[in-house]
Amino acid sequence: MSEQVAYNKCPHSIVELFENPAGEYYPVVQRIDTPSLIRGEYIPIGSRLQYPTKWGRKKGATILLEHKIKDKQKQLRRPKLN
Repeated sequence: MSEQVAYNKCPHSIVELFENPAGEYYPVVQRIDTPSLIRGEYIPIGSRLQYPTKWGRKKGATILLEHKIKDKQKQLRRPKLN
């Protein structure tokens, strides 16, 4: 039986985007109490992103917003089907 060499967990947070009645997005960040496994990539799913807390709230929210903008730009470039 092999012994675990490194501790591969760290505190994580979740940032989620919400939309106000004016159509503007705003991020809400929540810390996760239990440390989660460290991953090689952190990719937003829908309007949520789980990320290492050490990144900071600003970086987590910025990554999620940039991903959302790129996704909307892709949708606008797609040809419409009639």
